[in-house]
Amino acid sequence: MLFYKQLEPGGLFYTQTKTTVITFTGKVVVALLKNPEIGLEIAVFITTYGEDLEIIKATALAAKEMGVTHKTYILDDAKSESVKDLANQIGVEYITRDTNIGKKAGNINNALRLIKADFVTIFDADHIPKKEFLLKTLPFFHNSNLAFVQTPQNFRNRENLIAAGTADSQRMF
Repeated sequence: MLFYKQLEPGGLFYTQTKTTVITFTGKVVVALLKNPEIGLEIAVFITTYGEDLEIIKATALAAKEMGVTHKTYILDDAKSESVKDLANQIGVEYITRDTNIGKKAGNINNALRLIKADFVTIFDADHIPKKEFLLKTLPFFHNSNLAFVQTPQNFRNRENLIAAGTADSQRMF
């Protein structure tokens, strides 16, 4: 389940999720789709804590290639030099923090305090976005009453019972 709590105008408090989410922090998206260079800031967060470097790399490269101008950030709670090097090598931003207070939610809240964005989307390290993800999700924010969009997960790994069951549970979405 996903929970958000408004802190101040334009600020969100992230507490927990297991799926891909895009959150709204300000402006309507109609102008963005007509002109991607209008100046709306879009941030893509990839949360990580000790995942394999190749998994992080695949997600970060796919995120970087999404079809709308944005910045991709790896949020590394493991404080790994190899993840930092990877971020520099592939041209994405790297954020870490001194403590792990609040676990993933704390990691995301830390990044939200450090960056400025109109829209934020969050991926786990092993959730590889499709190139059209932003183009397909941002239009939902044309509705000014909408605060977030939650999308279903798609799984490539169905090799074990847990992965297969989780993948099957997403079919209703």
